[in-house]
Amino acid sequence: MSALNRGVVAAVIDGACRDVEEIRKMGFPVICKGIVPNVAAIAGYGDVNVPIQCAGVTVSPGDIVVADGNGVVIVPTGEAAAILLKAQRLLATEGIVQDKIRAGATIGELINVDEVLRSTFAYQDKASKSD
Repeated sequence: MSALNRGVVAAVIDGACRDVEEIRKMGFPVICKGIVPNVAAIAGYGDVNVPIQCAGVTVSPGDIVVADGNGVVIVPTGEAAAILLKAQRLLATEGIVQDKIRAGATIGELINVDEVLRSTFAYQDKASKSD
């Protein structure tokens, strides 16, 4: 409730959390590594607006955190515009692929799977031939 009152929209916890179901019922998304039933020991209040490590990734103040049921992505502020352009291109390409699949194409046809496999395993043919 305290986080909601301060305008926080979600929490990503690189550790365990308790009361997750109740917290989510309040409309506050929580993504954590695990759920525990016990209360944690309060060892201090920590710091605000400082870089942290979360799951081995540095997260700095101002970075964009995107989270959904598939996971969490950190977008460094300085790279946000370039990453947005890449994501928009990827979504446009995925839209084209989905249209072709709806029209009856298969993924194998779209990526030319026969050629991919032929080139991927071509080393085996080369290695088995003697000079």
